[in-house]
Amino acid sequence: EFVGIGIHVHPVGGRLEVLAPLPQSPAYRAGVRSGDTLMEVDGKAVAGLSPGEVGKLLAGPVGRAVTLGVRHVGSEVTEKFEIVRETVQVPTVTGVTRTPEASWIYLLDADSKIAYVRITHFSRNTASEMQAALAAVRELNPSGLILDVRSNPGGLLDSAIAIADMFLESGRIVSMDGRKVPERSWTAKPGTEIPSTVPLTILINRQSASASEVLSAALQDNQRARIVGERSWGKGSVQTVIQMEDGKSAMKLTTASYLRPNGVNIHRFPDSKKEDKWGVLPDDGGLVELDKEQWIAWSKMRDGVEGFTGQTPPAEMLAGDLQLTKALELLKAPK
Repeated sequence: EFVGIGIHVHPVGGRLEVLAPLPQSPAYRAGVRSGDTLMEVDGKAVAGLSPGEVGKLLAGPVGRAVTLGVRHVGSEVTEKFEIVRETVQVPTVTGVTRTPEASWIYLLDADSKIAYVRITHFSRNTASEMQAALAAVRELNPSGLILDVRSNPGGLLDSAIAIADMFLESGRIVSMDGRKVPERSWTAKPGTEIPSTVPLTILINRQSASASEVLSAALQDNQRARIVGERSWGKGSVQTVIQMEDGKSAMKLTTASYLRPNGVNIHRFPDSKKEDKWGVLPDDGGLVELDKEQWIAWSKMRDGVEGFTGQTPPAEMLAGDLQLTKALELLKAPK
């Protein structure tokens, strides 16, 4: 979360274009939309300024208004919007695209009734957001579900454990072990948000790390999900920061490691080799590695979807996403 009005701008052809107003943010409610051109902030022209410089003009305390001069797409008239800054909550659970009312659509393939949910990172709100998303998915009576944690850097372990428990009736989720740390483990409780009869595929890539690896490993080892994509980052260490010299310096020590349910260490240590066991590997038939150009294309497509423009249909998502296409193909394959 942050204090602001909830827009992101980027330079396009010498002008500053609104890439994405966050749904239900002050800017969104005022009528600012994706593709609009930002002309001025509090009477100051922004032509030639960088997005960072504009960000400083937009910054301010909660409750204080800022006036934007904005031109809508196709218009030459600059409209004025007085917008009051608020604490804006950034969603961490997203879907395929948005409705005009800014709610997420989770149905990826209407013919096969396969749903799609993405977790961008794990915050204190992610578990409750996921519960709401899965409630909407249940209404679709899906034949399969794709859970996307690609480029998810992690976050709160408790959120990852809670989400793993939404798919598992029983079994170990993760454990922690270290030389000076008591061994501890987390186990799934009875009851799920999605029936175990609904096949689950998880998408990971080389930037899926930490809590996203804990979630993926838990569902893979308990035979609840199939993994598709690339080998994950390998970040499974518990680190402790020790203050030194009255706070003038600090030493960070790795004091424990997270172990997946099968007992294998998730962490990739400096001397770890490619053939060693670390991180999360795709299942047989699920490896889809992207080259540089494919990675850039996927990143642009993903930014468009998460820009909350509501303009990226499923067909366009699949056309630019080889890993998502593979996950859909595997779920649709005859059992």
